[in-house]
Amino acid sequence: ILVGTGLGLSSLIGHNLGSGKHERAKKTADHSVLLGVGIMLVMAVLTFIFAEMYMGIFFDSPETIQYGTQLLRILALGFPFFGVFIMLEMIHTGVGLNTPPMVVSVIHSWGLQVLPAVVATQFLGFDQNAVWQIMTFSGVVSSIGFYVYYRRGRWLTYKV
Repeated sequence: ILVGTGLGLSSLIGHNLGSGKHERAKKTADHSVLLGVGIMLVMAVLTFIFAEMYMGIFFDSPETIQYGTQLLRILALGFPFFGVFIMLEMIHTGVGLNTPPMVVSVIHSWGLQVLPAVVATQFLGFDQNAVWQIMTFSGVVSSIGFYVYYRRGRWLTYKV
């Protein structure tokens, strides 16, 4: 849902900035971030509540359902932040600023997910739940950092 909405958002942001309507672009962007949070909050609540049922659709093993339910519930806590991240990525892409989302994604994936997950599981003896917690935490941190960058407004002055 968010990727499709974000693709439309990219066009709206680009057109508004290209025609000099900076305030309209900012308002559209701000509303889209809230929309992303709202949609993903609903998805998070549904996933958290129905995690066991979702897993039961695909698996018969009680152990697999138990692990999968834990996974879904841990990841669901980060869904609203992932909504922020996706919308911010689309806002920057819409004006042609592809470097900030790329940098945040690389830091997010390698610096905040892969490296901590390897250290936690291979050297500190944590189980698979630590990996899911690290993934969720990294999404929260990346989204907050990206939002701080977004609020600086560089994207509003970029020439489309």
